[in-house]
Amino acid sequence: MCRTTVTYLSRCPPTYKDLTRYVQSAQLLENLGDLKSWKGHYTEGLSYLEKALRLYEQDGDSKGVASVLKKQAGVYYRHSYHLKALSVSIHALEKYRALDDQLGMGESLLIMGSCFTILDKNEEALSFLREALASFRAQGNDVGRVQCLERIGEIYRRQAKNQEAFSTLTHAIEIARRCGDKLGETKATICLGIVERDRVGRAQGASTLSRGCDMARKIGWDWGTASSLINIGYMKETEGRIPEAEKLYRESIVLSRRSKAWWKLAQGLYCLGLCLRRLDRSDEAAEAYEEAYSMYHEISLATSDPAAVAWELASIKWGQGKFDESLIWYDRAITKYRAL
Repeated sequence: MCRTTVTYLSRCPPTYKDLTRYVQSAQLLENLGDLKSWKGHYTEGLSYLEKALRLYEQDGDSKGVASVLKKQAGVYYRHSYHLKALSVSIHALEKYRALDDQLGMGESLLIMGSCFTILDKNEEALSFLREALASFRAQGNDVGRVQCLERIGEIYRRQAKNQEAFSTLTHAIEIARRCGDKLGETKATICLGIVERDRVGRAQGASTLSRGCDMARKIGWDWGTASSLINIGYMKETEGRIPEAEKLYRESIVLSRRSKAWWKLAQGLYCLGLCLRRLDRSDEAAEAYEEAYSMYHEISLATSDPAAVAWELASIKWGQGKFDESLIWYDRAITKYRAL
């Protein structure tokens, strides 16, 4: 019987003529930047996106430029740099309008509307969010619709339009469940819990917020978990259950720090400071306030929140007899209020 021996050659991968160009292709860099940013490495992600942007600009690829700008705006928004996100999303919208790209326009408008919501400019936010909603509806994009409805519901809540807020958020949850959008459902559920807490009843609000918190934990959304914990902590504090509130605030701070959610971190620190003051732990409260103010300064938040933190800190310093330091913080608070 004849035996034949076969020798297999190792498989050689194809060689690209321009390997450097392949490795540094704009699309690859864009995808890497997007991946890094979603994993929480936003500085590295922005670096990749900036390189991709330059390559798209060199190639005259307007669609690629618009895509990167939109993703950069999204990164800035997720990590609380709302003014930067607004500026970049405006440029992205201009590009998408020139391309007549309805989906891109809708996504850019959504970021703009979300930024104006954070900046307490509700009428401007509603205008952009409604335009984005119309664009998503025309495209049949249910995920986009849910995001717009959740933000619109939040604005109605701030305006004390309780029925409009409730119906809008309930509609968002219905759409999210139908299309399997777990993140959108979680966002709308948390916002609905706050509406119910403030306008319906504590028990119902607490139940919905707890459900939203569990949903956020399940999908690994630290920002949403931290937001829920702050709101539940606020309820505990107003009920006089201060130690429980402190525990919840501290957990939210850990999550916000881990996910580099600076705005939510500042909120958690501010709430912790208020809680510690009620426990007569002024030194710890001052530390929390100082870090909160530092976070607000870092993200250049143009709302009354930084001023409120400075005012609380000035009050503590005054009570401790540190009058010179107190005057400095009062001056900062006044400056912030005047700038509004």
